[in-house]
Amino acid sequence: MNWIGIDAHKSSATIAVMDDNGNVIEMYKVNNDLQAWTTFYLKYSGNATVAIESSTAGKHIARLLRDFGMDIHIANPNKLNLIFKS
Repeated sequence: MNWIGIDAHKSSATIAVMDDNGNVIEMYKVNNDLQAWTTFYLKYSGNATVAIESSTAGKHIARLLRDFGMDIHIANPNKLNLIFKS
């Protein structure tokens, strides 16, 4: 299983992929377009849980990936620091 965090922006997104032990196994940047998200889906479909920030761009990406059938969780960026400290 992969655990994926997406930092979404208007024209691009940074993706961090972690294994079950929390080790970052991949980090890369993609364009924020349908082709890039289709490629992302094909690579991780059925093998990932995705967390994405609740920004405008993040919500758009979350809807797209959820429509593809991925397991998506929306994260409030203002609350993430509390999660990391717990």
